Amino acid sequence: MQEMTTQTAGILLAGRFNPMPEFNTHDPFFNEYALRVPVRVLGARCEGFARTGDTLNTHVELVGQFGHIFEFRGRVSLDGEVVMSNSFQLANILSATSQGDTNTTSAPTHYCLFAPGSVVST
Repeated sequence: MQEMTTQTAGILLAGRFNPMPEFNTHDPFFNEYALRVPVRVLGARCEGFARTGDTLNTHVELVGQFGHIFEFRGRVSLDGEVVMSNSFQLANILSATSQGDTNTTSAPTHYCLFAPGSVVST
């Protein structure tokens, strides 16, 4: 269920916070940025169970943006009852950084997360 909320938030990021005019999902070397890279799970709580065949509803809310890092709250519900809630962070990072290039400087490559809601790039 964590993956469901992360992917749902990723759709929101790709649609509303894509820093590129064009994005090619078939060629990882085409894109300047890697979108929606998981940075940190701040908390997760399972409050119920889901079984094969259940129809789940996923809701995510963008609660903050700190440069290239986006903080979300998510919940997954079944028949109107929350079965999992979480908070997490995703980032848009340079593709060259995700491919191991240590000489990229236009976006932070390391993040120091030292307090809830606080982010410092280094």
